[in-house]
Amino acid sequence: MHKPLRQDLIMQQLSAKHRVYVSKLAAQLNVSEATVRKDLDVLEESGLLKRVHGGAVPMNHNSTPREMDFMARAQFQQIEKEAIAQTALDLIQDHDSILLDASSTCYQLASLLRHTTFQLTVVTNGIRTAALLSENEKIRVFVVGGLVRSGNAIGGLIGSGLFAKVHINKAFVSARGIDIQHGLTDFNLEEVELKNYMIEQVGQIVALVDHTKIGVVSVAGFCPLSRVSIIITDTLSPIETLQIMQKKGITVRQADTKVLMEGYPERQKELDDKMTT
Repeated sequence: MHKPLRQDLIMQQLSAKHRVYVSKLAAQLNVSEATVRKDLDVLEESGLLKRVHGGAVPMNHNSTPREMDFMARAQFQQIEKEAIAQTALDLIQDHDSILLDASSTCYQLASLLRHTTFQLTVVTNGIRTAALLSENEKIRVFVVGGLVRSGNAIGGLIGSGLFAKVHINKAFVSARGIDIQHGLTDFNLEEVELKNYMIEQVGQIVALVDHTKIGVVSVAGFCPLSRVSIIITDTLSPIETLQIMQKKGITVRQADTKVLMEGYPERQKELDDKMTT
């Protein structure tokens, strides 16, 4: 199992149970306890959890599981998400009708749209995303109704009738993983069901995926690669995989993360190492 997906699953367990144990995680993930400890160390260094004897607990004990899950995802690869969102902003024009999923990357895009002067119609299944966009009076925000499943997401098809009334130009979506064979995949089955329906209503699909998601396959697919028009990723993504995607007719844009790395020397070293290999 890829490290990003493994750490993602650890955070999901922590979100659900508010305490995780090294021994149980090792058995669930089919890895050694030493590997789990290294993952917990990385997550602690990122400010996502606190190590305790035998396992870990949330960094903020006052957070609800749903809030903690979304906050955790929002902090993963934050620099890359900011750069990807900035690049995605260039694809949005005045009077567009767009769809944003409930991902933390699209939430970052929404934070940029909040400050634009564009008149937009936005459909989203993200509760926090909708609240953020509603602060801009020039943006009409529609929320797809359904079951609230996590800190920002709505799942299920209860509110799918909205798409018969609102025409969407393009959809911006993220995923737990993107793979040449399996396309875009995610973990929550009910949210996957809604995502699958949403993208069927839209002609242009823009995938916002940082380098930790390239080549990763999660539980359920919601969008084959053939339906993706544009992939926006960062400068650490494997060029060989991106070239294969381009040969399949997909436009690939790599957001420049180098400027945003200032003040993050450890991440800058990661980028420099990547560029010299």
